[in-house]
Amino acid sequence: MSPLRTATGGNANWSSGAPAAAAPNQIWVGDITYIDTQEGWLYLAAILDRYSRKIVGWAMSERIDSEAHLPTFDIAQPLIIEGNNLRDNQEHIALVKADNSAIRNNRLQGTAPGILPLGLALSGTNVTVANNQFEDMPEGIRLLADDPTFGTILGAAIDAQVTSNRFCNVTNSINVEPLASATETGTLVICPIPPPPLAIAPAVLLSWPGEELGWTVESAISTDGPWAASDATPFMLYGRHSIAVPTDGEHRFFRLR
Repeated sequence: MSPLRTATGGNANWSSGAPAAAAPNQIWVGDITYIDTQEGWLYLAAILDRYSRKIVGWAMSERIDSEAHLPTFDIAQPLIIEGNNLRDNQEHIALVKADNSAIRNNRLQGTAPGILPLGLALSGTNVTVANNQFEDMPEGIRLLADDPTFGTILGAAIDAQVTSNRFCNVTNSINVEPLASATETGTLVICPIPPPPLAIAPAVLLSWPGEELGWTVESAISTDGPWAASDATPFMLYGRHSIAVPTDGEHRFFRLR
């Protein structure tokens, strides 16, 4: 079976700070539920492409821990999940067989009733979990391997790098399951978690219509160039693509390409 790599939010509450996909197969979200059929109650696992909003894989089974009935996929690229605010999901983020992926600088608050009421569950080799904030939940990070619910079908977290994560009102901060391995540094348990320092810098706010996709902001000190693409991250604001470009005090020109 090809590796399954997903990110899930148990009650689909991805609206607050959710990552934006610029093309198909960049971000998949998934969930498992159960439905009543003529054959009896069955578990349904489905994966949705966040860009196209289409189901890219699904499977049904009488058992939730049956590897034979998991959706199958081609090998995916490593994921980077960064800068999100997720609240009151059953399971905020899950990465399965996500080799070389990174989960960093996210804030996860609260949980909802479900199979795994926790902040982050993951398997895969050399996954980085860094500078995340976990609040008000029974379990913060679970490094999967020999899981009491799923067994070993979801793979194992091997050589995970768990660095500088903060926990407040979390009963079990980091759960390293049997057969999993990780290097843990800089873990901080503190309540309340102090806010980060604010930095103020001059910037130019640029925007264009939300229905216009695939554009890149470039800047130059002259209309003759040379033009260089901005490395600032676009975001949606009032239905428009927006980007805040730091300025260094000199006059600059901007364009979309």
